[in-house]
Amino acid sequence: MNPFAQIAATLTAHTVPAWNASEVKPQGLSRTETIRQLLKSASRPVSAAEIAFDMDEFPNFGTHLVWLLLKYDIQKGRVLFQDGKYRWNHAYDTAEAEAIRAAVKLLKNHGYKVKEPS
Repeated sequence: MNPFAQIAATLTAHTVPAWNASEVKPQGLSRTETIRQLLKSASRPVSAAEIAFDMDEFPNFGTHLVWLLLKYDIQKGRVLFQDGKYRWNHAYDTAEAEAIRAAVKLLKNHGYKVKEPS
């Protein structure tokens, strides 16, 4: 076989993907959102080391970043931090939903039209 035929065969050969589609991280999720999803799915409080290990970019993601990324959520009450462990505050979701319903009711009582966000 001549070299040009070998090159053409190599370039037109069927390639195998480097990873499965299920292993690919969903696009558009920030590090903070990934940590939020991890905490929502966790059945117990987890440490910063466990969170850092479960992140996709583990060698480049240190435990010091966990506090920085969750600082706002801790201040808002979404994430609870006790004894060096983080856990999602599921009561926050219900409180936020109740506040939204109350705000919608107030606006409708004053004559405003309220529609779902798009």
